[in-house]
Amino acid sequence: MKKIYSLLLAALLVTGCTLDREPETSLTDKGFWKSETDLRGACNRLYIDLPGFSHDMRSDELVGPNQNSISSGNRSVPDTSDDWTKPYDKIGVCNNIVIKAETAPLDQDVKNRWIAEARFFRAYHYFDLVKKYGDVPLILKVFDTTSDPDIKKRTRSS
Repeated sequence: MKKIYSLLLAALLVTGCTLDREPETSLTDKGFWKSETDLRGACNRLYIDLPGFSHDMRSDELVGPNQNSISSGNRSVPDTSDDWTKPYDKIGVCNNIVIKAETAPLDQDVKNRWIAEARFFRAYHYFDLVKKYGDVPLILKVFDTTSDPDIKKRTRSS
């Protein structure tokens, strides 16, 4: 029995087994951004955020038996809302695509096509923020940490 354990230990040492391996069941930036399929997949995710064919819940067309608390005027103001953070999360995804696509080993025309799509969605989400809040922080990079001073920076035009 000791001989079997000794052989197993020797086999592990000889094969150079390492515990610092990339997960095979999840995507990482290190293994992504290599093909046009990767860029297409990243950009396809952006379409989920577009509004569907449902009605605007703030519309006065929603009066009658199918009205909800918003259209009936009975909605109470929530303590918290993701109207500010959710668009910035989406903008962060767009920024990641724009920045990481540049490093992809692809023809520049192919990269430009997918970068343009990500820039469109970034502009779309900024448009939504500006409609609601006016002047908003313009963020064109990916943050590595939440202590980055640019997160809270707000520029004003004169």
